[in-house]
Amino acid sequence: MSQSDEGPFSHEEDGGHVRRGYTRDMLEELCSDSGFHIEKISGCSGYLSQKITKLYQNFFVIFSLLAWVIILPF
Repeated sequence: MSQSDEGPFSHEEDGGHVRRGYTRDMLEELCSDSGFHIEKISGCSGYLSQKITKLYQNFFVIFSLLAWVIILPF
């Protein structure tokens, strides 16, 4: 962990509470040290997935079932 990961943390939702993620090499090392065998490393954080998540969050405030119906095809 870096010194910035130790705080202090913001009390507001400004992104300051988010911890830095792992690089692929760091994740492989962490898993190896813990005795885990990695079969595949993948992610879901592209442009489209971010837009769909934002769409879901906006509609969830209005009506949660509507949010699910709207994003279900994706």
